[in-house]
Amino acid sequence: MTAHYPCEIRSEHLLFREFRPSDADAVVRISRENTEVFAPLGEIHDVPSFERWLSAIDRGARARRRMEFRLAVERADTGALIGIARVCDEQPARGIGSIGYGLSALEWGQGFGTEAASAMLEFGFSELGLHRLEATIRVDNERSLRIARRLGMILEGRLRDYFWEEGKRADAYLYSILAPEWHARKELRS
Repeated sequence: MTAHYPCEIRSEHLLFREFRPSDADAVVRISRENTEVFAPLGEIHDVPSFERWLSAIDRGARARRRMEFRLAVERADTGALIGIARVCDEQPARGIGSIGYGLSALEWGQGFGTEAASAMLEFGFSELGLHRLEATIRVDNERSLRIARRLGMILEGRLRDYFWEEGKRADAYLYSILAPEWHARKELRS
């Protein structure tokens, strides 16, 4: 069994944990109210589709060499599930991975997106030992673009027709940050 299962990460206001079957109703609700944010999850539109999705990510989570961490995001003060955050070790031999996050629209504007992205970067660099982390963000997702910039990620380019969501293609921006850059920023904040 992997050393990172079950995975639990705590930040100032959030708890990141493995998804569980009891999360079905909350994930379906959040997915329905934020279709553009949660499109990367796939088709989660009811409890059976959530159960199929959960089964697939659970198999990956229990793998000997865990490559992807898709974690439920809970508010530490209320215990309410408010979204998803992920970090993926996509190219282990090269130390390259990616992060992603999506929160319920009801939670926007409270700093939780920045906190979630920051926690995934910290976990990817400090726990997984990655050298480079990327975020691929829709060009019209201004909130996530601001988060990437706020965390010191660098815009590397535009990926044309990168996303396929709800029968339409959408461009994305590719942002990245390197471990030495992240650690230097962290030292400045201390």
